[in-house]
Amino acid sequence: HFLPWTRQYAATSASKLHYRVRVCIEGIPAHVASVEVASRLFPASAYVELIDTERETEDEKACLCVWVWIADLDSIAIGGC
Repeated sequence: HFLPWTRQYAATSASKLHYRVRVCIEGIPAHVASVEVASRLFPASAYVELIDTERETEDEKACLCVWVWIADLDSIAIGGC
């Protein structure tokens, strides 16, 4: 479930604001897990805020989870080569 971030309750001009999403990426070794590496996996307009070290499920333990600010959710790739 994604919603645009806004400080105002029931704001109507939220279309210009960014989304903050938690993205879990499979296949990145733990020794290279950093904000710098993760930022290369997103569009240049995205901002990788931090690496999320709290993992709740077994699936998440095998992933690099990052918090990202992004304007267009469709620009996040859901698969790779």
